[in-house]
Amino acid sequence: MSACWEALPEVVLGNVFSNLDIASKIAIRSTCLHWRRASSRPEVWKSFSYSERMIWESMFPLTMPASMEDFERYRKFHEELLFCVKMYGAFFTDVELEVKGTQSSEVFDRLSKVSHKVNSLTLLKRIEGETFSGRLKTAIFQFCKRNVRMTNVRIDDLNFQGQKNETLPLGLGHSSCLQKLRIVNSFKDCSLSNLMYLVNLKELTINPNQMNFSLLKHLAGCSLRQLNIMANYKTKDFYNEALSNFHWKEIRKCGPKLRVHCQLAVLHEWTEKEILLKASMPLSSLVYRKNRWVKCWPELGRILSNYGDTLDELVDFSLSERVYNHSDDMEFSDRIDEHILDIIKCCPKLLTFTVKETLSSATILLIAFQKRNFPNLLIREDMIIYLNDLPDDITADVAARNFVDNNWEKGMFCRAMSFLLGREWHPLNKAEYYQLVQAKYSELF
Repeated sequence: MSACWEALPEVVLGNVFSNLDIASKIAIRSTCLHWRRASSRPEVWKSFSYSERMIWESMFPLTMPASMEDFERYRKFHEELLFCVKMYGAFFTDVELEVKGTQSSEVFDRLSKVSHKVNSLTLLKRIEGETFSGRLKTAIFQFCKRNVRMTNVRIDDLNFQGQKNETLPLGLGHSSCLQKLRIVNSFKDCSLSNLMYLVNLKELTINPNQMNFSLLKHLAGCSLRQLNIMANYKTKDFYNEALSNFHWKEIRKCGPKLRVHCQLAVLHEWTEKEILLKASMPLSSLVYRKNRWVKCWPELGRILSNYGDTLDELVDFSLSERVYNHSDDMEFSDRIDEHILDIIKCCPKLLTFTVKETLSSATILLIAFQKRNFPNLLIREDMIIYLNDLPDDITADVAARNFVDNNWEKGMFCRAMSFLLGREWHPLNKAEYYQLVQAKYSELF
């Protein structure tokens, strides 16, 4: 080892080692005695992120283990990991664990017996078709009982067979600290009644079928400011008739600052039947994809007209990576331009907007002319038809009409948009679109 590394104090090495992944933290313990002592410092183990899948891929990047030596190597790593969890689990404050099978369940079971200072917990299931034993469920309950200082909890896609209306492992003990909770496609048989105690909860993410009037009314009257309603292809029992317009009015009376964010990646008829979006809901954000009913733009526009005082984000996340080929001779009546203009008009607080539909350059200019403070107008370049076929009765604003008539052509379009928005603006190419849109919204689903 270089002499300069040997001379570094353990506290300095500890700060360096704290930035390593779990596999590297375990590896440095076998380097030398000095590094082994430094790797035992509390700051090294504040963050614990473990993914059985990623460990396998890092140890065997080209192929899955095929020989007995490969399996023996992984077995030794797993034993060392369990030892480190037992020795240093009491130092963990930020835990992220991807649950795959028996070994990851064993790691969390060991962790649940020693940790007591965790502030943030993330439990995810990334592998389809896995089933989990009661051991993992017991470990989750034990972990939550020991770690009452958690401020952020996220549990995704972990379902267990259990008794009907069994309460969640979060409640009175977490009332003073827990501020952000996400339980999606998890604990489907559990009752959320324990969440009544979470009087400091500011953000809650649940499935549509988990919404409960008494719970939401109580939490909105306390500290709840953001309710995320999430449904994806794993979500079961989507339908929920428990909350009517009357219920949402009562919830808004108790929590006038509450805002609802809907994130939907389902094929259910949520637009046509209004099974989810009620007129009195304080909807702030609607992000959707793969919805066959969204083509009924008049119906969607009518629904969104209820949220003019709250809606600030409308995102169609279903635009594929392929280049979109459209016909430049599409008539105005065959496109959705008029419906989009109506939505923009009835939702003056809209700040983020993107749709999976073609729009004419004239329509986009008119949107920008009518709404100058549009920080996130995200339009892909292959979704624009450079055309000015706006009907005469589409706007009574003569200045807007003249501006559109003079700037709709491709050579002047971007400069005119930048002038209207007060910043440099250009339509996004495929790479830019996915950098902005995919990166932000893919995690939602």
